[in-house]
Amino acid sequence: MKKYAFLTFFCSFCFVSASYAENKEDYEKVYTIVQNEYVEDISLEKFVYAGVKALKSIDKKLTIDQGYDNFTIVFANGKTGVFRKPRDKKSPAGWAEAVDRMVQNATKISPDLSLKDFEIFDIINKASFATLDDFSRYFPSLEDEDENVKIKKYFGSRMIDDSLYMRVKTFNKLTFSKMEKSLKENTAAKGLILDLRGNRGGMFSEALKAADLFLEEGSLIVSTKGKNADSTQTYIAKSPDFFEDKPIIIMVDGNTASSAEMLTAALKDQSRAYVFGTKTFGKGSVQNLRLINEDKGFALTNAYFYSPQEKQIHKQGIMPDFCVNQEEKCRPENREEIAEDIDQVFEIIQQYF
Repeated sequence: MKKYAFLTFFCSFCFVSASYAENKEDYEKVYTIVQNEYVEDISLEKFVYAGVKALKSIDKKLTIDQGYDNFTIVFANGKTGVFRKPRDKKSPAGWAEAVDRMVQNATKISPDLSLKDFEIFDIINKASFATLDDFSRYFPSLEDEDENVKIKKYFGSRMIDDSLYMRVKTFNKLTFSKMEKSLKENTAAKGLILDLRGNRGGMFSEALKAADLFLEEGSLIVSTKGKNADSTQTYIAKSPDFFEDKPIIIMVDGNTASSAEMLTAALKDQSRAYVFGTKTFGKGSVQNLRLINEDKGFALTNAYFYSPQEKQIHKQGIMPDFCVNQEEKCRPENREEIAEDIDQVFEIIQQYF
């Protein structure tokens, strides 16, 4: 009987040790990718400390501080743990070692941490990523909760007088094919109104193909620039202008963002479309999904969009040619459901085209 008890204890110990070893490797992987690929230079020390402080969300009795060379944790029972930082403050392996050592020791002293030791890796990383931009995020689970949800109707088109009106609420895997089909079915259209109000982006690849519909072959659509060479790309139109240089007006508002802004900037900078509405949101960054293991991962901003005229979209937005709220200095606002804006667009068409 004692023999079996010993074996059970031994295997349990092996399991926990392997788990901590895996976490240490995963911490190092996260810190290495963030340091090397994040679009801005960061301090690993600040990134790590933000995560360490999140342990207090599990055990509210902890006091967590840092000095130049160490982290200090004061536990509820009065015990104090001092954990040295790596000498090389830019070493992902060093920080992974420090965090792993701290977590292993802390879980032995704090009952609350011990009970939730399986959550610690997620809690630390979630808090660390919160120190980056709004679009870099840690995912404790990569399961697609919406995998059974059908793609909603985010596209609609119809002829209004002699102009084709398209409403695109997001860019999903059907957007380009629907846009192309609508253009083919309405060849008599003398102009296009592309309504991107409320469009927060979606699939970058679909927005690229949409831009390609309206630009001449060889025209620059967008470029991306980041810290590393592989995040610096240029995207060029591959086919002739499908709409045969007919006039285009793009409608935008303060919620037009990301891929929708990329498309708008491409057509505006290439003098292919006029833009009507308010200043756009200004989300011109590229996120790369990186895997930690088969279950966990994170989206990391690794580049910014630049328009054909080398204008950065991120935090700048796009200023329309025709401002719907000139008295408000064209400030971004939600105008997704304001029908009067479409009437104003037709007035512009009659006046200028």
